[in-house]
This record gives sequence, structure tokens and C-alpha cells, in this order.
Amino acid sequence: NILARHTIAVIGSRNASKQGLAFTHEVVHYLAEHGTNVISGNARGVDRVAYEAATGTEGCTTVILPHGIRKLSNVQMRDLQPKIEEGRVLVISQFHPDAGWLVSRAMERNKVVTALAQVVIVAESDTKGGTWEGANSALKQKRPLYVRQTTSPPAIPGNDALMKLGGQPLLWPTEHNEEVFAPLLTESAIQQQKQSEQPTRTEQYSLFATEE
Repeated sequence: NILARHTIAVIGSRNASKQGLAFTHEVVHYLAEHGTNVISGNARGVDRVAYEAATGTEGCTTVILPHGIRKLSNVQMRDLQPKIEEGRVLVISQFHPDAGWLVSRAMERNKVVTALAQVVIVAESDTKGGTWEGANSALKQKRPLYVRQTTSPPAIPGNDALMKLGGQPLLWPTEHNEEVFAPLLTESAIQQQKQSEQPTRTEQYSLFATEE
């Protein structure tokens, strides 16, 4: 039932700045407290902070693996298992259970992260790499894309470029998290409603058969 919730993806660099990680913690903490399923890609950096912020608030999160599900380490499983049993964590892999980590699989995984979300948030991106490709996938998938915009130097080249491509700015840091983050919940609800009104694949086939 986790994916039945409002689902928002938070993506960002493995080597994000302290400000990028602080933003990730703030926005995920807010979303999780408001019942959102926060989805991320199980990497270090932004993904890890997103996972910790979501589960640290009794919230829900979906983890999309860049490798087979049996490639999780014993340490990872000890952390995940209680939260899975509590119904707060969903773990998904599109790959064979024993498939190892590859750059190409990480890139493919990113498309699933954004496809399962109603809204995608970029904490910090370069102008190339996994976050950049994931954000561009989100735009191609017609997902609303929100991008952290800094209020002071230094600039973030990838974030600035994504805003030029259609990403909407999230001005941060701010003293008014509610004003900045609440619209994300509204946008997610709107997109979820639109998705529920679309026919499922089975219904589409039925309509096609009827027309034929």
C-alpha cells in the first residue's frame, strides 16, 4: 500500500554539498510527516539522507535498487527488515535477484525512480551523471520537476540548467518551509488524481479490442 500514497522522488548527487544534504533532510522530513511516500535510489549522499529522514520520522519510503535484491548486504538487511515488516519501507528491483551493480543499471534504475513518482525534486545536480539523466527522464515522463535554488553563492550549474529546461525553483534555505514545501503536496495530489483517471493498460487493450 505504500505506492498508493502520494509519492515524491528526491534525487541528487552522491557527493552533494552540506547544503544539499541539509535541504534533502528538511524537505523529506516535511514530506514524511505529511504522509508522503518518499522514493529514492539507494545510493550514498542524497539518497541515503532521504532514506534516513523518511524512516526517522515514522514515515514511509520506497527504495529502488540499482542491483538485484539478493545483493543487499547483511548490514543493509538488518536495517531494512524491521521497517519492511512494519510496512514503512518498500524495496524494489527491476533486475535479476543476483545482478550486481553496474553504471548502466544505476542509470536504468533512475528512470523507475522518477516514473513511480508524481513529483520529482532535485536537491543537487551536475550537468552530467545519474542525477542529471534522472531529472531529464522526469521531464520526458511529464513529471513536475522541482529544483533547489540557492539564495546565496556558490551557484549549482546542474540545478540552474535544469530550471532552464523547465524545472520549477524551490528557493532554499528559507525560514518558511511550509510555504515552500506545501505546494509539493498539492501538486502530488493533483498528479495522483490525473493518474487515477487514466485507463489502465488492461482497459486500454479492452477499448482497442472493442473498437476493432
